[in-house]
Amino acid sequence: FTFAILLASCDKPKSFPCNITVEKSGDAFTDSFTVYCFEQDYSKSRLVYSGKLLKSKTLITENCNEMVARVGFFKLGNDSVAHYFVIEPGEIDLKINKENVLIKGLQSNRRLIELRNEVKKINDAKMQVLKEYLRMVEDSALTADFERACFVKDSVLSDSLQSVIIRGCAINDAVKQIVKEEY
Repeated sequence: FTFAILLASCDKPKSFPCNITVEKSGDAFTDSFTVYCFEQDYSKSRLVYSGKLLKSKTLITENCNEMVARVGFFKLGNDSVAHYFVIEPGEIDLKINKENVLIKGLQSNRRLIELRNEVKKINDAKMQVLKEYLRMVEDSALTADFERACFVKDSVLSDSLQSVIIRGCAINDAVKQIVKEEY
């Protein structure tokens, strides 16, 4: 009998860095910042960073063992709102000021932002239809034709909104998970 022993060596998994640069303006309402990342199967979250933001820029480095985008979220101060974004290998910029948070990133974050902008645009148009309708009701000027026109506009916008969300759910990556979570 002859036995052969085959030894295989495994290289360490390749690491792909994700650098998250957080820039806060002087009027930002908090300097406390926490970032979490969901594991690939979305079963649990892991703390990536918790601490104070520096006056100008804070760099957070997350190593990805695969070239795969994952769902991340951050919280500002004691706020309970989770701000979702995509953690993906490369450079991500978060800018925090008094009124909003701007996220600039790679392909997945760009798709997510485009989708959010489309949803906002449609929701704003739906709100405008509602305002016109309520104004006409308040002025006692509502006619059956105008009411029907408002209903048709709202229905078309609702269908458009549904289409955008379905398109977002068709993407098979971290964007899909965020779309399902947010909408």
